[in-house]
Amino acid sequence: MNNYSLWSLRLGYTNNQAHKIESLGIENFVKKSIDEKFSSDIPPFLKNSPKNIKEFKNQKKYNKAEELIKIQKWWIDKMRTENYPLREKMVCFLHNHFVASSNKVTINRWIFEHNSILRTNAFGNLKDLCKKILKCNATLDYLDNNTNRKNNLNENLSRELLELFTLGLNNYTEKDVQSGAKALAGLSFGDIYGVYNHKYECNEKINYLNHTGVFKLDDLIDIIFKHPKCPYLFTKKILNWFIYDNPTEELIIYYGNYLKYVNFELRPFLIKLFTEEFNKETAGSKIKDPLLYAIQLLDELKLSNSDSKFIVNFIKNQGMPLLMHKSVKGWKGGKEWLSTQILFNRNKIANQLCKGENNTLYKINLNQTNIKINERIPNIKRKPNCNYSCIKTELCDKLIFSIDENLQKNIDQIIKHDFDPKAKNSDRTILRLFNYLVTTPEYQLL
Repeated sequence: MNNYSLWSLRLGYTNNQAHKIESLGIENFVKKSIDEKFSSDIPPFLKNSPKNIKEFKNQKKYNKAEELIKIQKWWIDKMRTENYPLREKMVCFLHNHFVASSNKVTINRWIFEHNSILRTNAFGNLKDLCKKILKCNATLDYLDNNTNRKNNLNENLSRELLELFTLGLNNYTEKDVQSGAKALAGLSFGDIYGVYNHKYECNEKINYLNHTGVFKLDDLIDIIFKHPKCPYLFTKKILNWFIYDNPTEELIIYYGNYLKYVNFELRPFLIKLFTEEFNKETAGSKIKDPLLYAIQLLDELKLSNSDSKFIVNFIKNQGMPLLMHKSVKGWKGGKEWLSTQILFNRNKIANQLCKGENNTLYKINLNQTNIKINERIPNIKRKPNCNYSCIKTELCDKLIFSIDENLQKNIDQIIKHDFDPKAKNSDRTILRLFNYLVTTPEYQLL
């Protein structure tokens, strides 16, 4: 696979940024991606949506499930249309790190606000982001802190703050969890961000990670980020999300040390990470998640204008429903994305899309895309003197991380060395080759 295509997929969802990476260089591309302006506007369909518990209870005709699908489609549309989709890729990572699932969060508006906080702070300071996202209504609702009171402590938020969001297991004690719960007692819903209710908050002195005092949420996070183990959980997960299903301990420590050195500023950290890893041979080190798989496939088949409801349904069926995590631990990724059933469903939908067939399960109607079957050839550049070699090279550069002897034999059976691009059925030959490549194990890897 061409390195520019590889990193276009890693830092986005299609090959469309490959030429920008090649012309700008990886470092400038990452900087432009980070600095690209983005919209924080509330989508029209949420303007009259309930903003708080009182409005939610008073709303008579309110379909929460239908509205959630609109939010999912809205977000996927952003992923598919942004000139520099790295921010949305980062938001998706953070949404899988700081989980707040709509399965439990009462109000969709809070889910949107959670998403917006991640977007606004995706390239800012990690410690500041942690303070904001832990205080947002969706997090407080999802992790039950609205029921955490001085005389009836709920440890959920306190525990996940340490275990999943910052330090990881074995880097804190149960006493720290209990003390954290006291510091968080009384923190409940407000306007976007939570506020302490003086009636339920606990103001007793506690010991937290060997620090003693009367602490609140911001104090806890300040203490956590002084802990020597703090950078490494986040660094491991971000390496896993973008590049390696199994990053080495050496890499985790190396980049974790740098994250600490830059005081948890994500901009310089990501620039260093992506710039240095770009220059290594890393293709084939990660299994594609369902979201990337679906967006790339539609784009290659010139179906980028198709309704994103298809992607919503497809990734849900593949175990990656946006905004609907089954667990606070998020998606594990890696081999979780390559079960026998998942691979079967991926190949089935690839075959259907290449053949121009509609799919009722995933709600995609190709008749509405205005792309005829004979025009649904892979999104490649057809040169005047195009031949077997250039077709194979261009497709494989974009789709396959490596070609072994068996794969080469199968390719040669589909497209002959004397391939004539002007022949009557040449487009269908290209489509057959594309169809074959996207159903190979090699296509599942980045």
